[in-house]
Amino acid sequence: KNAFRCTLIESITIPPHVTDICDYAFSSCKNLREVIFSDNSELKIIESDAFSCTLIESITIPPHVTTIQSNAFYNCRNLQEVIFSENSELASIGEGAFQYTSIKTIKISTNFDGSILTNLFKDIKDIGGIIVPSNDKRMKWENNLLIRKIESETDNYDELIFSKESIESATIPSNIKTIGPYCFYQRKQLQNIEFLNESILINICKNSFSYSSIKSIAIPSSVECIDESAFEHCEDLVNVEFSENSKLHTIGKRAFSYTSIISIKIPPGVGC
Repeated sequence: KNAFRCTLIESITIPPHVTDICDYAFSSCKNLREVIFSDNSELKIIESDAFSCTLIESITIPPHVTTIQSNAFYNCRNLQEVIFSENSELASIGEGAFQYTSIKTIKISTNFDGSILTNLFKDIKDIGGIIVPSNDKRMKWENNLLIRKIESETDNYDELIFSKESIESATIPSNIKTIGPYCFYQRKQLQNIEFLNESILINICKNSFSYSSIKSIAIPSSVECIDESAFEHCEDLVNVEFSENSKLHTIGKRAFSYTSIISIKIPPGVGC
């Protein structure tokens, strides 16, 4: 802990047998631009604030890393590229791990599940591109949206995970069943959301649209759950429509808090 904190090192090569980079180990090393891991790195854990407030520009996470703790790369303002190996063992990313960075490109792993991707992307805003491994048949980046298959053996991409920060409008594909947590979070330019008539959407997860600039939304009849804070702080949101045959049964806490809705008709199945 604090091993090299606030020193003047410019580059560091981590020995292959290091398994844990502890709290604040390289935090506030104002000249640190390069971190090198060997191909046979045994690193397992990158602890809280390990590299926070450094000048790192690119980082390749070793494949055996299972945990990146909170704020690990917090406020790395020059960090533009993050690369995960295709066989990454990452299982957990803490809050704010990549908050206040300048990441433009990120290469993800075929092994990442929805929770990993949610925690990875919710603090990354102005991303230019997501590189999906060529052999990954479960995810794809299309029309400024990252979508994935909930069940890998199916043919349908049915979960929406992430959107480009500068997105202004989005048409949700009809085969999407879930809009994941934080998918459109803080998309300040997003004003229009369209669902196709054949939509089979079931879940709108927590904070999916919070702090966006949408003005109106027609919830598909297939939607059963709107999770907590889904539209919280959508301050321009005036109109929310539900169809007469809506299957909605749950509206989570603060789902529409701090919006500009004047009137709303709640479907009869809610709360039953």
